[in-house]
Amino acid sequence: MKNKQMLALIAILVVAIVIGSALAGCTSTTTNKQILDTMLDDFSTILSTQSAEIIESKGVYGKLNGNGNGVNYFGAALIAKDSVEDTDSLLAQLDETFETVGILETATQTVKTEYNIHQALQFDTVLSDSNIYICIYFYNSTHPDSTSADLAGH
Repeated sequence: MKNKQMLALIAILVVAIVIGSALAGCTSTTTNKQILDTMLDDFSTILSTQSAEIIESKGVYGKLNGNGNGVNYFGAALIAKDSVEDTDSLLAQLDETFETVGILETATQTVKTEYNIHQALQFDTVLSDSNIYICIYFYNSTHPDSTSADLAGH
């Protein structure tokens, strides 16, 4: 009788651990996604203050480059080239908020930089003439509130 009770207790404990781990993974995914969404909002706000016409913006998070574990954040905006008068000023303003910022003069639908080697970012907008667009991006190697339990960071 004691063996059956012990086995039942072990089974309950194993189920609780599995469920707890699954819930922790879901929570960390949500947290890191929320961090990315906040970064994208901040990014778009700064672009808008410079009158940049945002055609589309997207972001990705997870293990984006290098080896090891950690959650990185990358976001990019496809912008009408003529809507930005002073790209140097815009990049300087973005640089105050984000770890790394940059501009790609010849934007394509796929954005691949040294910062998002493991996950390319793909715009949905079909580019009819790449001379009328630029791509401005940000990268943060980490965030103080990110959750390392997220499987995307491994």
